[in-house]
Amino acid sequence: MESLKDFSFAAIYLVSGIYSLGFSMVMMGAAQPLSGRTAYIPVPDDLFPFEVLAFAAFGAVFLVASIYHFRVGLRAVSGGDTGVSASTVVGERNLS
Repeated sequence: MESLKDFSFAAIYLVSGIYSLGFSMVMMGAAQPLSGRTAYIPVPDDLFPFEVLAFAAFGAVFLVASIYHFRVGLRAVSGGDTGVSASTVVGERNLS
């Protein structure tokens, strides 16, 4: 069960990281929408570079967190530690 939780966190972090990095690249003009047309006209202020840098930093942190959680989840599955004990499978109650 623990590996499923790690996989879920990793998937959420991966999507968030890709979104944040992609959004920062679009705001910098390094990437264009698929249609080639922008649906907005950004008017940068004095904080604009810092806002773009913040999105890129959040994206990088999310990607690192997703790699960490994927590795933890895969290590648990490959090591045989699935987080499910025999008493859980059989239906016994652990009263400790």
